[in-house]
Amino acid sequence: MFDFYFAGMRFNTTTGSEEQIKINKFMLEKKVNCLLSYINDKKSIKECFESDFKGKLFIDSGAYSAWTKGKTINVDEYIDFLNNNDDRIHIFAQVDVIPGIKHQLPTKEQVEDAASRTWNNYLYMREKLKSPDKCLYTFHVGEPIKYLKQALEWKDSNGKHIPYIALGGMVGRSTTVRDNFISMVVDTISKSSNPNVKIHAFGMTSRKLLYKYPNLTSADSTTWITYAANGLIQSEFMDSGIRIGCGSLHMREHITHLPQQEKDRIDAILKKRGLTIEEMIYSNSNRLLYNVQYCIDLAAQIDKHRKNNTSSAKRRALF
Repeated sequence: MFDFYFAGMRFNTTTGSEEQIKINKFMLEKKVNCLLSYINDKKSIKECFESDFKGKLFIDSGAYSAWTKGKTINVDEYIDFLNNNDDRIHIFAQVDVIPGIKHQLPTKEQVEDAASRTWNNYLYMREKLKSPDKCLYTFHVGEPIKYLKQALEWKDSNGKHIPYIALGGMVGRSTTVRDNFISMVVDTISKSSNPNVKIHAFGMTSRKLLYKYPNLTSADSTTWITYAANGLIQSEFMDSGIRIGCGSLHMREHITHLPQQEKDRIDAILKKRGLTIEEMIYSNSNRLLYNVQYCIDLAAQIDKHRKNNTSSAKRRALF
């Protein structure tokens, strides 16, 4: 089963704007999955624990955010938080190490050092966690492949492999870079003694790549929020989304300037959800609701696609 995690979800259904409360209630009713940052989302984590949240909760350590602010995460405090809330958390990220200094390309030595410390942090956390298999080791774009191989071959004292890993460093990268990186990872996994390891893709919800790589077990994104705020809705036709907000009416990429055939196709999709182009243009909350439903549908479609491919492969194997 493929899991989509909504990064940045909110849970308050009693205070705030009417539109935000409506969205929060809708997401809770749909039992969506959520990713929250230990560093950035402490208030939301508290509200999540106090809410009627029924989805899967993924806690990210927030290591990248801490790095951008020149701060460090107390690993032992993070471990205590995870252990104290173990029954509420489905999976969580390790505290990984980001190489170099912000706004500067890291050196080869800095990348090597960060990758080594990331692995050591993972092993340190496993020893102290109530549920060590919930902790995802993170392998990043640009790190030496030997660290991925090391993680795949590692076994605990019971002879068990790591069941779940995460891929990081893909945010802001081109589709080509992400494609090549995932391809390399998938190929390395297939040749390892841990070929069935689950994979989470941090900040990567490219429809094309999620369909291409059935090894990707889960992914998260803030695209549903950022697109809506910037006047965009997500689209099965293009990863870059459809420009539809009133703030970009003057742009040639705006839906109002597209060929009629394209507008009709988008309009038909919106009408299936009881919405119109006009409502998308002037309402951020409508764009948010649309993007939430798009992500829910995308996860369901990926599941169906993978099940169909698995069934077809089994049928072919019989003959």
